[in-house]
Amino acid sequence: MAGLLARTARSTLASMFATPSLGPGMLRPLARHTHSGHHRQHRSHPQRTCWRCGKPTDAHGFFCVVCGTIQPPSTSSTHFELFNTEASFAAELPTLERAFRSMQFRLHPDRFSLKSEKEKELSSLQSAHVNKAYEVLRNPLSRGHYLLELQGIHGDVQLDAPFLMEVMELNEELEDARKDGKRLAALHATIKGKYDECITDTTAAFARKDYQAARFALARTRYFDNLSKAVRECLASV
Repeated sequence: MAGLLARTARSTLASMFATPSLGPGMLRPLARHTHSGHHRQHRSHPQRTCWRCGKPTDAHGFFCVVCGTIQPPSTSSTHFELFNTEASFAAELPTLERAFRSMQFRLHPDRFSLKSEKEKELSSLQSAHVNKAYEVLRNPLSRGHYLLELQGIHGDVQLDAPFLMEVMELNEELEDARKDGKRLAALHATIKGKYDECITDTTAAFARKDYQAARFALARTRYFDNLSKAVRECLASV
């Protein structure tokens, strides 16, 4: 009976809480990035050749260190290296946002309106590259999945039957309370508490480099994140 309930719960919830894709090219295997979590400035910088002056320049840099010309987006750096920050789940979001705004100011296509066509194109590519990396790192779920991908860990996990039943019961509560603002607010508080617990578990798992535990904690986080969004949508319509 327990096995049947588990299979039923998984089948029902699979369509409700699908894992979002981060898109092609946004995730890179660890084999290409074997840093130990230190900031990029503490590592020797790989180099490439500037397309304009032909001199060696930082492979991760936006501009040539010799002539100052904008470079193509790096194909070798991680999103964390792009933001010159530690590869960690416990990201400092205000710092990340400040770095993002500074980058976008420097790379905005309007600043290259008097430059060559190639420089205009590169500014657009760099700006889009930074946007994509920021969107991954600013969200705990996509940031966590990205960290797992850097470790070569892919795919979904199967959560245990008691957890899946708990999620189904919460979803049933949501269905019953759709037009009741007070019940919805109480349910949202409950779900947020569970979400916060999962984030704490995920942070601790990544900190001790227990990537399998982080994988399961992220999976649980995703369920509560989706439930929280559903409750907020209901609250907005009450």
